[in-house]
Amino acid sequence: MSILGRVVQILKRLPRLHIDIGAPRECHRLALSYPRNGVVSTRAWSPVRPVVTLARPHREKSVAKTSSRRMASYNEVFSEDRSGIGEQDVDVEEIINDFRMLQHVVNRQSSRPYRYAEVQLSSLPKGGKKSDGGRGTVTVSDLQRVIKPDDNIAWRVIASRVLYEEPDDLLQRLSRKQLTLIDLMRIPGIGAKKASNLYDAGFHSLSDVRSRIDDAPLEKASQIALAHLSDIEQRIPRSESLAWQAFVESVLRKVDGGVCRSELVGSFRRGTASSSDLDFIVSHPGITDLKDLDQRERARKLLESVVQAFRSHKVEVDDPLAHGAFVYRGLVQWNEALKKEVNSAEIKKPFLARRIDIFITPWHSWPFTLLGKTGDTSLMEHLRCQAKKRGLALNEYGMGPRNDNGSAPKDFTVKAETEKDIFDNLGLDYLEPTERDFAAWGKKYNVSSF
Repeated sequence: MSILGRVVQILKRLPRLHIDIGAPRECHRLALSYPRNGVVSTRAWSPVRPVVTLARPHREKSVAKTSSRRMASYNEVFSEDRSGIGEQDVDVEEIINDFRMLQHVVNRQSSRPYRYAEVQLSSLPKGGKKSDGGRGTVTVSDLQRVIKPDDNIAWRVIASRVLYEEPDDLLQRLSRKQLTLIDLMRIPGIGAKKASNLYDAGFHSLSDVRSRIDDAPLEKASQIALAHLSDIEQRIPRSESLAWQAFVESVLRKVDGGVCRSELVGSFRRGTASSSDLDFIVSHPGITDLKDLDQRERARKLLESVVQAFRSHKVEVDDPLAHGAFVYRGLVQWNEALKKEVNSAEIKKPFLARRIDIFITPWHSWPFTLLGKTGDTSLMEHLRCQAKKRGLALNEYGMGPRNDNGSAPKDFTVKAETEKDIFDNLGLDYLEPTERDFAAWGKKYNVSSF
């Protein structure tokens, strides 16, 4: 038996063990996990220190004590001796940046509260503190309006900035190199390994990369994204996403006569108030097999027609990030002429560059692509595990018996007309799109962590 096989046997005796193993580089680690479903998996991520966590036995907790602990940081901010704290102005962008960085410090499960807080604060205006020369448009009371009192993790980070004017303890423990690596990972397409390569090449800040962009070991797409980073990092309000959805649908009606079906997916379809980008899927009844050369050409022409329509309306910003036969990734931006044409009050200045993905999928794959592109990521991992238990493999094109290495369906023998059919085939209760964030589906499926 191989060494890996023996390791797997040992792990099977410890069904709730989670080990994070540090790699040679400070910000490049491998997480080896053994979830409850009996599948050993590995994934790359970038925390700061190695951690070994053993599941603790369940203990009954006092509701009053638990509630008190959850509000400890909130109560610290709004204690009786700080009666005027609500009127104090804050630099919300500084706090949002803390939340972004903390998502790279901890593992994916622990990063959810930071990501959620970032999304909530993104709805507030960015004005900076008056004492620092900013507009001072956000106060502590505004934070109180969007962050729940029992969100102790978020209020802990806020308390550090509001009360002590310093970053969270987790960030203070990081070395200068670690902080730099996390900052470099803000560039789209740059993970832990590429950030480390940039650092070793002498690029120790985003300013270094921008000033020597031609010498930086960056792909063209990352160079383009870096040039528009300040826009890309801004969340897209749901109202603006709706305007983009209407625009893309109108473009498709013009190029194909209304035959195609399309959907704006991702967090938008899950019902969030804002999104990080625009993810569209498109399907045509004449495109059923992407291996067929004629159908591949039809898909390519359809996608090219959409891109040309973008260019004729002058909404495309810079060169495409990626442009293949079935996928287009780029940056789009409203302009005055298009705003008048669509006549939407939801399109407001300043016009920011937004990331957009358009994905062509075969007609019969529509429910699988719709499900996979809607997410969230942890839900899709859970569904793939359920499929594996049944000897099946699930991906965004379909579901069927697993291939030799188990990574994908050998053929798509499991048919589905709707997303509900997929859940039924897996023996699971159907989840509406708005139930597909972990906070909702975890409760419905009684899954405490993933």
